[in-house]
Amino acid sequence: MMEGSARGAGGKPRPHARDGTGGVKVLRRLPPCRRWGRTAARPLPGERADALARRAVERLGDDERLRADLTDDSYGPLLSWLSRLLLATARRREADPDAEAIMEAATAAARVLVAAVSRAAASGDVAPIADALAHAPPELLTPAERARVLAALPRDLAAYPSAGARARRVVEAMAAAPPGDGR
Repeated sequence: MMEGSARGAGGKPRPHARDGTGGVKVLRRLPPCRRWGRTAARPLPGERADALARRAVERLGDDERLRADLTDDSYGPLLSWLSRLLLATARRREADPDAEAIMEAATAAARVLVAAVSRAAASGDVAPIADALAHAPPELLTPAERARVLAALPRDLAAYPSAGARARRVVEAMAAAPPGDGR
């Protein structure tokens, strides 16, 4: 071993330089590491789904036109429920090569659903929500999720005195039917 070349700061031996080359040449002769090579740039499982869902939720949250008749008290929980729904969708479809297009379709369906909740709150009739749910693509709601949400919708919506109270009741009912695991 060459004197000094195998020693690091403080005179401690460098394990990668035991052959006396100073370590640099030894590292350059090693084959490329698969763990730290190409695969290090790939996202970890779940990271892509989180990013897809985050972008979709940000688009929904930034669009003030969607929340026409909805107050912060009703829009916040609705956006939270839709966030869970979009995240479940993104996780189900994360490995799909068309995941971004699927999330675009799911976001568009979520927009229609928000508008339907707003119309239902203004009119006191759940028909716009039922219609939006019936036409929601399976990317947003699986058939089982759709059935749970439809069953949870209040039928006595007109009994609530204000649009805000009706919207809160709809959102509470929808939140009681949480997104499933896609089965």
